[in-house]
Amino acid sequence: MPEVDLHIHSNFSDGELSPTEIAEEVKKAGLAAFSITDHDTIRGLPEAKEAAERLGLEFVPGVEISIFFDNASFHILAYYFEQTPRFCSLLEELTQKRLIRAEKMVERINRLGYKLDIEDVIKTSSRGSIGRQNIAQTMVKKGLSESTSALFRGLLRKGGPAYIPNPTIDPKTLFDEIHIAGGVAVLAHPGSTRHDEKIAGFAKAGLDGIEAYYPTHIKPQVAFYENLARKYNLIVTGGSDFHGRWRYPSKLGQFRVDYSILASLKERKRAVDEEKSSKTVYKE
Repeated sequence: MPEVDLHIHSNFSDGELSPTEIAEEVKKAGLAAFSITDHDTIRGLPEAKEAAERLGLEFVPGVEISIFFDNASFHILAYYFEQTPRFCSLLEELTQKRLIRAEKMVERINRLGYKLDIEDVIKTSSRGSIGRQNIAQTMVKKGLSESTSALFRGLLRKGGPAYIPNPTIDPKTLFDEIHIAGGVAVLAHPGSTRHDEKIAGFAKAGLDGIEAYYPTHIKPQVAFYENLARKYNLIVTGGSDFHGRWRYPSKLGQFRVDYSILASLKERKRAVDEEKSSKTVYKE
């Protein structure tokens, strides 16, 4: 059966490759479908869609939205949403807040004795969303650090001297907004988040799925999240979370999931559409 990758980042957020380059690598890897899920921005999707059509690949529109809830950070993957003015406005607002956050982090870094220019950080993202990876890449390029991994272990780690939490939105509000746009909401890499006690509440609030299949999830974790999905009527998804050469997987196709995962995502999308059409409150 064909295989897919439903979690990829381009250089419109903190990834290394352009959407076109990603599509080309996906084709070389023999994958049938892929999704670009940049952080809080969908500006790279038109290029990705065009490249996918040219190469005969199936493309799934996606975005990864960061939230900070109950003293913990979570990433929510949204798939198959319509690019409505309302949803686009929400993402643009989050993108602008990310830029403000990056500016404040750079200020902290400079107060610690470094010399870093926010404009250089912005250049690492192709008109998209700015995150810690962009700051780390710039610092390495400027010779201010040996590696991005060293920065994420120290200066930029959560709770570190330069760290500032992501801009946030209430989980239920976010799930509702994703559904209003006709999208499906999935909790990304729960094994990295390490707050499994929140999943029941998220499911009650409208979460649609869990990303159980993830490069750093070991087999017991995968089985655990599969069981949680069954318990709370959630779909199971998976993807590589590919960013580039500096982290595993360093090449597209190294981590992949069965096409049946995408089929279940499509089925949940149809359920969202049916529920949306039955509710007159879902209006633009």
